[in-house]
Amino acid sequence: MVVCFCGEQHNTVVGYSIIGLDYQVHPPPSKSLKYLRDMLYRHSRHDCSQMLQVGEFVYHYAVQWVQVESLCLRHLIVAVELGEDASVWIGNRETMTLMATMKTKLGIEAANAVAVRMMGSMTTVVTDSWEDLMWTIISLIEYWDPSFQEDIKQSLCTKVWVLRLMNCPDVCPNFHLRVQMIRFVEMWSDGYMASLFFGWQAATALVAVSPNLQVDQLLPNSLSSSLVKPFMKVLSSCWEQGHLEPIATAAVHQVKELRVGPELRCLAHLVELARQMATTIKDWYETGCWNGPMTVLLFENVFILLKILVATSPTMEAYESPGLAQAAAAALVSATSSVVSLTSKLLDRRNASFTSLLVEIDGILNLLVSRKTPHSVGALLWRDHGYQLCFLTRQATEGGCPFLKIHKVCGERTESCPKRFLDSVTQAVMEAPVLLHSSKMVVDESTLIHLLLTSPSDPFTRCPLDPDTYSRLPDLHNDIVAWRNNTRGLQGIFNSGSEDETANSIVVGDTSNSDTNSSVVDDTSSSATNDTSPRDC
Repeated sequence: MVVCFCGEQHNTVVGYSIIGLDYQVHPPPSKSLKYLRDMLYRHSRHDCSQMLQVGEFVYHYAVQWVQVESLCLRHLIVAVELGEDASVWIGNRETMTLMATMKTKLGIEAANAVAVRMMGSMTTVVTDSWEDLMWTIISLIEYWDPSFQEDIKQSLCTKVWVLRLMNCPDVCPNFHLRVQMIRFVEMWSDGYMASLFFGWQAATALVAVSPNLQVDQLLPNSLSSSLVKPFMKVLSSCWEQGHLEPIATAAVHQVKELRVGPELRCLAHLVELARQMATTIKDWYETGCWNGPMTVLLFENVFILLKILVATSPTMEAYESPGLAQAAAAALVSATSSVVSLTSKLLDRRNASFTSLLVEIDGILNLLVSRKTPHSVGALLWRDHGYQLCFLTRQATEGGCPFLKIHKVCGERTESCPKRFLDSVTQAVMEAPVLLHSSKMVVDESTLIHLLLTSPSDPFTRCPLDPDTYSRLPDLHNDIVAWRNNTRGLQGIFNSGSEDETANSIVVGDTSNSDTNSSVVDDTSSSATNDTSPRDC
């Protein structure tokens, strides 16, 4: 328990800030908060030739006050506001980087101060004045850049506190604020992200807050900086350090158990988010919100996200699960459609980045369809979206940059399928049938997973889909497998003589006359397929 100079008492955990074996305790500075506030007020009333010096003086002492552990919440807010006002005084063209550095340092020091107070009183919830202060801190650390030379470090206590806020809704009920905590994790070094505790906890925190991510938070706007760079940086770090593997494994297990957990919900939401981002980018470009280069840059981030999730291990295997595979395939086709529809407007000899984007998309699709697993995203792309891919290839060809690796479409014929093999909701041939007890209707397990994720109720009776309200039908599953194998065998006999002719009839563009384009693809695809670093918007 410590006491502020105003007499208010509060708990704090100073022990998280350690130098050697001694606790780091900050005494109050020599200049009072009132003195500093009066100084800013006096010099703001007229044109002051010493504005820069006054701003730096007040800022220096304001940061010292923020570091004082005994300061109460009310006076901590005053100190942060003083520092923020003072930093604006040095904001001219020559010192914009300095101002950004000062704001970030102030934000981190304020976060360190909040952390030692909240970790000292584990019952404190981020509401009211605490929440207002946290939003102020977020607005300050938005200026952070890895190139800053200033020594800006989060305390160990702050790192633990950030993870606690992201993983515990009870501590921070505002999910918009919890999502913003990703900005703190973005600053962590590779060493912290590689550690078993901090790296793995950061991955679980990402799972906890990702379902709350919204499209407008990942796209640039005039009110605040986008979260796309911090989010992609943390996601890429978790992937590089292997922290996504347990998440993918957990999601696969949840699908097998026909239940929705945080990992499954996270993976499903992220591909849906990518789809929404691509659609929004296209719409905003067509309304004149962004120019061509910015639009291509934003599209690149969409497909970097999709590549990490859908086309890279270990999450690629998770997206081959029922429900997730359908969501991933639909997101890929929708995002590709958004890009290809703008080919005639964005494809230019001077705009090599758009050509590279199309080559990258082509590489992702080719990688997926080359996988031989029967329930892969690539298999669903051909089966459920084949003719749409064919149309997109035609669009790209007419625009001057065809998808040279996409040549044929393989749809599944259902006209001779017994009715009992069809999903009661989608009318598609089922893979693994599940009985809904309340309505006695049968759906595929991918449909059930989709319902559990979006609207957990029986679509025919509106009864809740609790774990004991549905069950698998193994006998019907065996019948479907036998019918499908028999159908494929018969199709192979009757179509063997005309297979090449059928494939050629749906090829879009003459690939034999595409030598000039194929050389471009061959030169760029190898380098494009390995780049998963986020684009700076």
